[in-house]
Amino acid sequence: MATLFDHDCLIYDDLEKDTVNIRERDGSWRIISPPGGRYRLIGVDHDNNIYINIHHQAK
Repeated sequence: MATLFDHDCLIYDDLEKDTVNIRERDGSWRIISPPGGRYRLIGVDHDNNIYINIHHQAK
């Protein structure tokens, strides 16, 4: 999980759907990872850049 420094929100992984989501202060949420992949949240830096990575499942 992560938060932005100047915006009241929560960024988190949805492990069941392999997406990265953002939940806003008003309770709304949206997927912020690109469609069609399996993604994990890496983190957020001081400039509010959000880092995600493609998740590869071990065989």
